[in-house]
Amino acid sequence: MNHRLDVSGDIPTLILQGDCTLANIAALKATLIDTLAACQAHETLGLDLGGVRRLDAAFLQLLCSAHRTAGAEGKGLSLLGERSEQVLQVAEAAGFTRRARCPHAVAGPCFWQEGEAR
Repeated sequence: MNHRLDVSGDIPTLILQGDCTLANIAALKATLIDTLAACQAHETLGLDLGGVRRLDAAFLQLLCSAHRTAGAEGKGLSLLGERSEQVLQVAEAAGFTRRARCPHAVAGPCFWQEGEAR
């Protein structure tokens, strides 16, 4: 898993590439924690998953946890760009796709709610 923080746009964006799976979930968690802390001056942190090659339910769970944590701190966390077919398939297979608002999505819409702008 590789990552970089792009601060050239309106919101800082964490760009993830490579494998985002259980095998490297601890490194991914540390990256998210460090990036959220480094971006405290901003209201929102964007996540770009366009370069993610492989992902699994552990990664999706980490994203949900990071979303709740950011919301509890008064910050937003947004998935930017279109979700790849792979992201959508894993979310559906793991039971993340929702038709109603997630009660834990305190800072913006749930990442996985169908028909919502995220």
